[in-house]
Order: sequence, then structure tokens, then C-alpha cells
Amino acid sequence: MIVELFGPPGAGKSTFARALAARLRELGHCAELIPSARPREEQASLASASSLERLAASIGGVASLRVIRAAAQAMDATIGANSRENGDAAAALLAKAFHPKDFLRSIRLRQYAHRLMRRWDYASKKNGVVIFDQAYVQLLVSYVLLSRQVGDEEIEKLIDVLPKADLLIKVDEDAAVIEQRLRDREREQSYIERFLELGLQTNLESIDVVFRLERLLRRRGVETCDGSSLDGMFLQRMAKAASAIVEENRGRTVS
Repeated sequence: MIVELFGPPGAGKSTFARALAARLRELGHCAELIPSARPREEQASLASASSLERLAASIGGVASLRVIRAAAQAMDATIGANSRENGDAAAALLAKAFHPKDFLRSIRLRQYAHRLMRRWDYASKKNGVVIFDQAYVQLLVSYVLLSRQVGDEEIEKLIDVLPKADLLIKVDEDAAVIEQRLRDREREQSYIERFLELGLQTNLESIDVVFRLERLLRRRGVETCDGSSLDGMFLQRMAKAASAIVEENRGRTVS
């Protein structure tokens, strides 16, 4: 089964995802976390990078490596979108429906959609629980946030074709706490990392976008679990819900 988290930047999605994975393992389930990668998190992968990537990293650091990867994968995703038999129609529709005002971030969204397509396909074939700290719903949040005005009807059409997780969790937090976390994160970033990331104000605007999207998801019949990233009881309820879905699927497989 697939568990997907979404919420504003700084709400605690990654922290909650790690805690949920640990809790599920305690309950005896095979739980795998597929995290989103921020620049400093990619440093661990440099050892396995190609010679070209290592050269780019030595010249301009991890951030420039991300740009090179983004451009290459974006072109691959764009050129191959119509030719791949098993291409991700949802990601292609997102790219066509919204036109982000920022070209660089548009490339990065295409890169993320391309990578997500592969990871989602991998997760759909896995036994046990696979947790995404962000996936298609969060991608939709980003497109809405960075695009020119988008109507509810357009968003609902995309909701209908997006791949659906077995359990969708909105991770929420007080706006003041989110703002402080984002400011702390910004202070730890390099100049290039800050350039590649969304600004503080845009990130804060995503709070309203997330609530809007949650309303539209429910209107389209997509159930979401709403809770706080700091709520231990909520974590326990989500672990039990995931366990119940695993057991239900297991029963169907046996029968």
C-alpha cells in the first residue's frame, strides 16, 4: 500500500513520515520511506554520481548538480512524454494544464514529476507499506501555487486523474511555527540553495493553497486524514489505519 503526505513547507511532513515508518515497523510491518530530496540531502548520493555529475559538483556544489540533473531529466520527460507506452499521463496533464511563471521552477517541477513517476511505479509493486513524505498531491499544490490563476474546475479535473494513495494524510501546523521553521531553514541554506527554493512569502501562501486543495479533494470523493505533525495520538491512529489497509489487502490476496 502507498501512504502519501501533503502540507505546507515546514509543516513537518518529513519528520512525520519517518515517525510513521518507525511506528509501522514496531507493529511488524515492512515499511519503506521514499523521501523528497532537498539540496543538502543529496550530498550523500555524490559517491555514486557519474563523472560528469562529480565534475559539476566540484565546480559549483550540490546546487549546480541539481540544476544539471533538472535540465537533463526535464528534457527527457518532455521529449519522451508522448512516446513512452507506460508514461505518466497525470504528470503530462499537470505540465500542460499549468504554466508556472518562473521558467527555472517550471523545469524543476517537470524534473520532480519525472522522478516521482518512477518511484510511484516502484511503490505500487512493493509488498508492505511505502510512505511518500510528498508526492502527486504536493506536486499539484506546487503547480497551483506557482501558476497564474487556476479555477477549481481545472484542479478537480486533475484530481480525478492523479494516481491515488491508499492513505492520504495532510500534515498541518500553526502558521507561526511554520514561519519560524522556514526562517531557520533559510538561514542554514547557501545563497544558491535559497535561489532555487521558493521564497518565504510564497511558502507561506502555500498554507491557503493546501486548505483549498483539501476542500477540492474531499469534494471529488478523495478522503484525507487531517492532523498535526506534533500529535502523537494522530500518529498512532494513522499507523493503525495503515495496518488495517494492509490486512484488508492481504485478505483479498489470499481469497
